[in-house]
Amino acid sequence: MPILLSFLSKPVKDIHFAGKIIMKCLPRMLRLIFFAVLFLFVTGVLATKLLKGSMNSCVFSEEKYTEELTVSNKWDCLDQGGDWVDSIYNFNNIFNSLSILFTV
Repeated sequence: MPILLSFLSKPVKDIHFAGKIIMKCLPRMLRLIFFAVLFLFVTGVLATKLLKGSMNSCVFSEEKYTEELTVSNKWDCLDQGGDWVDSIYNFNNIFNSLSILFTV
């Protein structure tokens, strides 16, 4: 039995040492996490403000349009019979903006 305890004492000391190091670094890690979240939130708000609605596109459901149509905004698209749809990735709200910025 003492051989088993002496065999396990080294890993237990290493785990205790790693735990002390993590507890010592925890305040610094929390400050970095806070700064990263704050930075992402501010850039997400700016991206939402600047790019809201700009990632939309015009989709035509029928194949009768063989020539290129110039569509510059939502109303041109609707006038020509298309559907104004959101892109999968858009900046229309803060949650989508944060998701995209975190992914990037």
